[in-house]
Amino acid sequence: MAIVGVLSFHFFSPLLTHIAILLRNSSVADHSTLTMATPGHIPSSPFEIIEPREDEEVLPPWTRGSLPPYEPGFRQRWRDRLDRYTPRLAFPVALWAGGLIAAALTIPIVLWVQNFIHRTKLVSDPDYWTKYAQKEDYDPCYYGCNDCLDTAYAYKACLRTAAILIDDSSITCDGTKIWNWADRYPEACLRARGEYYLQKELRALRNDLQFRLAYVGVPVVGGLVGGALVYQLWRKKTVGMRQRSDVAAVTWP
Repeated sequence: MAIVGVLSFHFFSPLLTHIAILLRNSSVADHSTLTMATPGHIPSSPFEIIEPREDEEVLPPWTRGSLPPYEPGFRQRWRDRLDRYTPRLAFPVALWAGGLIAAALTIPIVLWVQNFIHRTKLVSDPDYWTKYAQKEDYDPCYYGCNDCLDTAYAYKACLRTAAILIDDSSITCDGTKIWNWADRYPEACLRARGEYYLQKELRALRNDLQFRLAYVGVPVVGGLVGGALVYQLWRKKTVGMRQRSDVAAVTWP
């Protein structure tokens, strides 16, 4: 019996020793950083723990392999282009919109002015204005008027005839002095008064035309204001595109 115990001890002792060494090495390996052996290095035993060198960089397992490059799809590429180039169109779109607004405002104003010019017909015949002066000044002074609300209408007409100035001092234009004369409509006086009415009509037409032409500046102001509004709205609506474009430029090469 003693012989069997001695033989068993000598047979199982190396096996137990080997198991103890394996358990010790596994516990140490759990608390150590295992790295690949350098080329040419041959471990002395299969249980040797290889420590990293001081100049060797130890990377996490998930960064040791190289990631595949990012390749966006067709729709993503078009979306990236839109995000990149659409915000840059703010100034061209604002310029185009301002020009369109200015043109849309200019056309009706030009038609309005042209219609006024075509409808306005100024008579330059001296005989027409001579008769007009007789009807407006001398006839009311001599005959008065029927159903006039202004009781001083005839008196004012006579004052207008007295205010006529001509170069010939021998001719009297005052209607209160010549109302019973045979030649109570002096030709020189009527022509001078007719020229006054002609110039008065010309001044009125010129002022009216200048007033209408002043509206030509409205399309310019409208185009500038409209273009500025479109520019600001375009920048505001595309701020998300600019942000996505900036993120894509930083995230993906």
